[in-house]
Amino acid sequence: MTTHPNPNVFQMEVEPTSIIETLAHHTERDPDRVALTILRDGEAIESESTFGDLHAGMMRVARGLAQLTEPGARVLLLLPTSAEFVCTFYGCLASGRVAVPAYHPQQVRKVAQWAKLHAIADNCGATLIVAPATSIATLETLRATQQLFTGCQLVTYEALVEAGARDTSALPRLPASDDIAFLQYTSGSTGTPKGVMITHGNIIDNQRSIATLMQHDRDTRMLSWLPLYHDMGLSMPLQLASIGLSVVLMSPVAFVQQPGRWLRAISAHRATTSGGPNFAYALAAAALNGTDDGARLDLSSWRVAFCGAEPIHRQTVTDFIDAARPHGFAPGSFYPCYGMAEATLIVSGVPCGEGAYYLDVDNVKLAAGIVEPVRPGDANAKSLVSCGGTPPGTEIRIAGRDGRPVADPNGVGEIWVRGGAIGVGYYGNPEATRSTFGAHFDDEPGAEPDARPFLRTGDLGAIVDGRLYVTGRVKDMLIVRGRNLYPQDIEACVQDAVPALRRGCGAAVSVQADGEEKLVIIQEVGRTARRTMDLDATLRAMVVAIGEDFGVTPHAIVLVEPATIEKTSSGKIARALCRRAYLQGELRAVASWTDGAYAKDAGASRDGAVAPTVSSASTLSGPMLLEREIADRIVRIVAERLRIAETQVSRTAAWVEMGFDSMSALQFSLKVQHAIGLTFDAAVLWDCSNVEQLAAHLARMQGAADALRSSDAPASAAPHARSAPVDGGAETPHTAEQLAALSDEQAEALLLKALQR
Repeated sequence: MTTHPNPNVFQMEVEPTSIIETLAHHTERDPDRVALTILRDGEAIESESTFGDLHAGMMRVARGLAQLTEPGARVLLLLPTSAEFVCTFYGCLASGRVAVPAYHPQQVRKVAQWAKLHAIADNCGATLIVAPATSIATLETLRATQQLFTGCQLVTYEALVEAGARDTSALPRLPASDDIAFLQYTSGSTGTPKGVMITHGNIIDNQRSIATLMQHDRDTRMLSWLPLYHDMGLSMPLQLASIGLSVVLMSPVAFVQQPGRWLRAISAHRATTSGGPNFAYALAAAALNGTDDGARLDLSSWRVAFCGAEPIHRQTVTDFIDAARPHGFAPGSFYPCYGMAEATLIVSGVPCGEGAYYLDVDNVKLAAGIVEPVRPGDANAKSLVSCGGTPPGTEIRIAGRDGRPVADPNGVGEIWVRGGAIGVGYYGNPEATRSTFGAHFDDEPGAEPDARPFLRTGDLGAIVDGRLYVTGRVKDMLIVRGRNLYPQDIEACVQDAVPALRRGCGAAVSVQADGEEKLVIIQEVGRTARRTMDLDATLRAMVVAIGEDFGVTPHAIVLVEPATIEKTSSGKIARALCRRAYLQGELRAVASWTDGAYAKDAGASRDGAVAPTVSSASTLSGPMLLEREIADRIVRIVAERLRIAETQVSRTAAWVEMGFDSMSALQFSLKVQHAIGLTFDAAVLWDCSNVEQLAAHLARMQGAADALRSSDAPASAAPHARSAPVDGGAETPHTAEQLAALSDEQAEALLLKALQR
């Protein structure tokens, strides 16, 4: 499966070796054209940067890095979606430093998540971290209390630029094609972070591929909510610099809080290319069907709606198209694609304008490794979504377990890829590099001895009529909401959290539910502990452990009788058989937890926690009455989500115990905001860990807002009141939106100030 020579998408007379050259070319050609637009909260324009602005910012950062680090130094980027991130990333590449984009938690108490970030910094030997001032304060606290990040210098973007302001010299040299540009850390095993080494040449090759497949040019307008530390999100500033197109960015939080913002932004900014994983389209379809926003939307400009990063489900595709078509979206614009960090990003994609292509196959034959088409509606039919063909210069082959090409033309095997965009390996991990990046078909006829090796993707697939279909995974790796989760890590996590569980006797599997892949845990209980253990508490402890360590909430947990988990003849967990037993209802269950609902002995009725006793209304007054009313409304929303009675909702149980992960918590926060008429940041949910704490916090916010409305506060706040300190000399923010942006400390100070008037 291969294609033909590359077109000249860069519009340069000489083939570039890096995007530093292409950005300079586009800047010289059109310095005053707007290249990057940042949306505040996914709505209003926060900032606009021209090509000239970005190039100047890149140079300032590059000179600052030259003052603070040595060539080749790894620089950890912990900046939010912003022009500052883009300029810092470009500056790393221009100065010969290695950029390391990464996610970092917002709360200092999330020590386990900070430890994961520290593992990345330690793995790559980072010597500099660029982060906002608030994050640096947290990092300094962690350094003092947890001995994390002790080998890293901490600097803000502003300080970095200031460090380079005194240097006006030119850069010593342009990057070479084989220089390492950045490390893309995959969401793999938590114990061994893997940073894919991407060269400047890899970037050029992959950006050419994206532009070729999606037919991008200077008139293309990309829009994204994807995080910039993710390979798919990072492709936006890379396409900007390489092709000279314009990009509009909004934060991931803004999208998840209100998926309709994504669609409204596409409509307002006339975006031509935008996309995300499968779950994003499920949320978008729900937003279109559940609100009247669609009446004001015009999606006719959306020419490439790319979908990748996790399994693509036909039902999600059709649901989205049905919901978006009345608003100008063309079905042929839906763009399934396949890619991964190890290949810089894109590996394959459908022909532009063709839309999604489906193939119904015999599911039984598929399990045996053969793709056999059947008629739609057949009893054993499973629908596969094509990920199209490869871009120029990329080759895909299907390998059997023996390391040879599969003999059957419709045979299923591991997807192997080679081409100029394949990374050079994992940083500091030669063994994993050889295993993943060094595959060869030794007996391939006509193969050259020094031929470029293949990348073992770990994915199973088949090529039918020139189209790639991804059918599964070689290993039992799970993909939930675009994240790679290793089952053995999850199994060890819950067994460590609850010693009464049988070690080595659990299975983490994924199932399809509500149009997306979801996590299911099947775990044996201990023989002696079976009679005395608190099953409800055990299940909740497992949910909390998974949420804290992996940032996801399982769809279901099933505790089963001892010695009933499926194993292979060699004693290994047979996860595929466990998954089948779960789906067919064959597990010998002791207790289960499904989407927040608890059941004992499999078929028992739901048994939720008893709500705490509340004082009678006659003893309450003022803010306390407001607090109770808020709590009651929150309880109603929780009960609706969990499909249980309001009396079964515990007001003191942690959110993770009730099945909230980062995604569902953001959506839940939006419902609460609508219910109480007060806007607040979703991060408040993690500072206020249960219903009672959240109600008390929101009552204080409401009290402050009421006090300000009745005061002589100024009619408008300063444009940057979001980050302004609240003290006697500062202009006081007074709208619900401005209140929501305050930290807990600022909110308390504002409340005291209002009450003292």
